[in-house]
Amino acid sequence: MDDNASSKSVSIFEFKKPQRPNFDQDPIQQIKGYILDIMGMKIKTYSGRDFNVDSSTIFYCYAICDINEKIQNFAKTDGFKLLRGGLGYYRYIDNINAYMYIVSFDKLISDVTKRHKIFFDKLGIVEPAE
Repeated sequence: MDDNASSKSVSIFEFKKPQRPNFDQDPIQQIKGYILDIMGMKIKTYSGRDFNVDSSTIFYCYAICDINEKIQNFAKTDGFKLLRGGLGYYRYIDNINAYMYIVSFDKLISDVTKRHKIFFDKLGIVEPAE
């Protein structure tokens, strides 16, 4: 990639401790802050370089957490829509070009298990009995 070329996309993941009873800060607001910091070159890459973003860079953002009443309220007051199946929320924020998702741990584990079942079957890895 050309050092002067802007990133086409940036992915941000915010993981919250499972079964956390409360949240001091809205994880979506945290992610929005990260986006603004990246755009303002206040955050560096892992190797210490500036993120090279512009107005066409798309942000894919995920808050992975248990969906409790507080998270539901954060989502509703910030205009999120319920995902099919009810295990998360989504929203597109056009002024920062960000696709935002709030995903429950249960949905994440279920989706990964379904997605990789055939792979595990081919390897002979059997799901443990509960």
